[in-house]
Formats: sequence, C-alpha cells, structure tokens
Amino acid sequence: MSDDEVFVRLVRRELDRIGCAVSRLDVAEAVVEGRMHGTVGLRNILQTCAPLPRGEWAGVIAEHLGGLARAADVRLDLRELGAVRHLLRTRLYDEAGDERSLLAGRMLAPGLFEALVVDQPESVHGVPAGIAESWPESLDALLDVGRNQVLDDGLLTRQHLDLGATTATLLEDVSPYTTGHLHWLRSYVDVPEAGALVAVPTRHCLIAHPMVARETALAATQALLMNAARLYDCGPGAISPHLYWWRDGQMSLLPGNVEPGRVELRPPPEFVAALEGLPG
Repeated sequence: MSDDEVFVRLVRRELDRIGCAVSRLDVAEAVVEGRMHGTVGLRNILQTCAPLPRGEWAGVIAEHLGGLARAADVRLDLRELGAVRHLLRTRLYDEAGDERSLLAGRMLAPGLFEALVVDQPESVHGVPAGIAESWPESLDALLDVGRNQVLDDGLLTRQHLDLGATTATLLEDVSPYTTGHLHWLRSYVDVPEAGALVAVPTRHCLIAHPMVARETALAATQALLMNAARLYDCGPGAISPHLYWWRDGQMSLLPGNVEPGRVELRPPPEFVAALEGLPG
C-alpha cells in the first residue's frame, strides 16, 4: 500500500471517530459534514507526516483533526464585531481558490491571499466575506486592525541567513502569523529605494534581501528562489514557492522556476531596470 493510500485511510478512520461523515477525500482535502462542515485541508498534515515513520502518522492526524473538531465545538458567533474585534488577525494563504474566495480578504500578489481571521486558543478561523460585509467597518479598515494586532503580539527574532554569495534576513517563528510581518518589513530590514527580494515559502518563514548592489541582488534572486521552492515542498504550512519584489509595501511576482541544476527567472522589465540602476 502506498504512502498516500495509508494516509487517506488513517484520515478517514479519524474523521469517522470524531463524528464527521466524509463525502469526498483525497490527500489534499476532505469534504465533511457533521461535527465539522465543509472542506478540511490536509496538505499541512501530510507534510507533517511525510518525514515520520508510518507508525507515528495516526497520532499526528488525530492531534490535528481533533484540534479542528474541538475548535468547531466552541466557534464564536461572529455577527457582533465588538465581541471579536480584539481577536482579529491577518494571515497569508497560498491562493484564492474556491474556499479562499468565501473568506474576507485581499490578493497581495499572484499566489498570495491575505485573509481576515479570528485567533482562538486552539484554532484560526477565517472570517466569511458575508459576515465582514455586515460589519460597520470597511474591509480595508478591518485588515488594518488585523495587521496591527499581529504586530501588537510582538516583533519576531531576526536571524542572519548565509546564502553563499550573499546574505538575507530570516524571520522564523511557530506563529501562524509570521508571514504577516511582511507588512512591517522595515522594522527588520533597511529597505533601500530599489526595494527588497522576499520569499514566503511557509506560514512560519519569511526571508528578505534588501536590493543594495547589483551583484548581491542577482545572487539573492537565485538563492531565494531555490530556498523558497525547497521549503515550500517540505512544509508544513506551505504558502508559496515563488519570489517577490517588495516596494513600499507592494508585492510583485518575479516569475521563475527551479529545475535540477538550473534556476530560471523571468523578471518584468521594471525589475530589470531597478537592477541595472543599482551600484555594480
């Protein structure tokens, strides 16, 4: 039996145990009714299980799905903004797919969706778009509240990352809101006029390189793209394998791909112009 088949069988057994009827199940997600209702993403659980012996998978799956079920049992009534305003946060997700399109939020860049969420002790719940529309504040104002409350939880520890030919700043934390500190990048990095290269491979990891000199910026584009792809594949909490250009809080995708022995980048003309304007 393959790893995927074992994983799906263990997930189905645990969902049945906690009182969820399964209408569709694969290694990526489960569609359930009962104690939980809707789509349950499984990719993060699969990434957590992958490096472990099969004998430990059942415990990992039970812990994750059990936590989601307990959180569903005590889910807050979101209709009154005043009751949950202090719990609002913003969180980055991989993309605005079918499930994401139902949540209140904004696309930051291709492949990056920022959602408004409610932070609870055992779980994080996305705020449905319809609920946010019923609240007396605009979505932009609510996202500002969430971003500021991510910062109010405290700055992250800044680490030095050696990329070989150059260096970068690494922000790494167990918080699911680590990548939300993207909005506060200037609190960690001296960002020049040309901007910074940024990767957000997982929900626990943010890597940035200020574009100060042409040679180091070119080296950083390859190194960050390789690291983003590797960390995204390993997970858990995968967000994006891509590289982005951060300028004054705005994010632009730098298209590229990583193949064995080769890194290909297809930057837009404005990024090339910014590179050429850097000291050689």
